[in-house]
Amino acid sequence: MKKIILFSLLLVLTVTACQTDSKPKNKNQNKETKVTEVENAIEEIDWQGTYNGILPCSDCKGIRLEIVLQKTNYVLKGYYKGKDNSDFSHEGKIEWKNESIIHIEYDDLSYNFLVTKKELKVLDEAGEVIDYNGKYGLKKTS
Repeated sequence: MKKIILFSLLLVLTVTACQTDSKPKNKNQNKETKVTEVENAIEEIDWQGTYNGILPCSDCKGIRLEIVLQKTNYVLKGYYKGKDNSDFSHEGKIEWKNESIIHIEYDDLSYNFLVTKKELKVLDEAGEVIDYNGKYGLKKTS
């Protein structure tokens, strides 16, 4: 009788130990989730509006940027912090890379943004969201 109980207990432990956890264990899976927060921003959210914030700059204190996204066009205004006479503006057509990522290019500025409900998130060359620890970014203001 003791052998049957011991065998049953051993069998239960073996079966439960072999089960895998369904939660993501690797950090790349969490990054993937961030990049695909909205599968189709064009249709799922109200992305049109004004976005303001500061983006990093290699030779200045940051780029103060305002982007107004309209149905097919954008208006970009900004300046380089810490530089004299550095105001710039540009208008152009929105280039959608896919249903949730837009590309904006002007002179030496070239960005891919993930469009979310409340902000434009800057993407790196690999298409991953760049985490600036709250220091930089473009938040939707209207």
